[in-house]
Amino acid sequence: WKSNNKVVNHVGRNSGINKFIVTHSKNVVVYKCSFVNFTKGQLTITFSNIIHFWSNFFGNIKNDYKKINSGKAKKISMTLLKFYEVKTASISHSHFRYIYGQVLWVRNTNILLILNNSFSSCFSFGPALFISSINISAVIERSLFFECEVKDSRSVFVVMSEFEYKIERKLTINNCLFINNRAEKDTISIFGVRNVSILNCKFYDNGVIDRKRSGGGGVHTQNVTLLFLRNSSFVKNLAELGGAVNLLGSEKVSVMFCIFRDNKAKLSGGAFYGKELVEISFYC
Repeated sequence: WKSNNKVVNHVGRNSGINKFIVTHSKNVVVYKCSFVNFTKGQLTITFSNIIHFWSNFFGNIKNDYKKINSGKAKKISMTLLKFYEVKTASISHSHFRYIYGQVLWVRNTNILLILNNSFSSCFSFGPALFISSINISAVIERSLFFECEVKDSRSVFVVMSEFEYKIERKLTINNCLFINNRAEKDTISIFGVRNVSILNCKFYDNGVIDRKRSGGGGVHTQNVTLLFLRNSSFVKNLAELGGAVNLLGSEKVSVMFCIFRDNKAKLSGGAFYGKELVEISFYC
């Protein structure tokens, strides 16, 4: 794809799905493209070395539809960007707005970079961003998550690793804004990542659709070995257990220079709820 291209007004044909597929490539660059007014569209990149999505715009894409199974209709969300078995993937300086369907699905990638992006007014049946099996590291930095809503899934943003992997895994979320997002349980869910750092972030007015099943209106982690929360603020978040933060099963947790204000929990831990934590320290 060359720069300054625009893909507009596409309606799915060929079994109702518009697919752009790139596979077994060395270097894939998508630069200054606009993808707008799609219906059932998907960009898939697999078995490639390097992907660069830079300075693109994705808007008004309707990727959710009804699927009939045994006479019953069920809402399904297609994935807009799908990366599988890619060594290094980066998405930077791009905007995702009014996306009806899952925005990003990543699996079996060594390094993932999500830098200087905005995700606003996105709606999906399932997590808007799903990142699984990052073998080395993932960095989400200087990005905005605003008014995203998820149904039939616990979180807007899910990061998880397969437990059988032996390679060191690291997740860093730095200088990001999470504002007015809604999900069934929490805004961010992180499972099985060894080293997690959440730095210089703001979580404001994030909540849950189903309060009976919720834990951590801002952040929920499970089986994370090391967790560092630094210089972040949690304000007016809502959940059932841990209005702002809910942690399960960590070896070491460090919370430094963070602000917790006006968070609410229905049962316990208005700001913070932790269970099965080996070592925890607060310096706020």
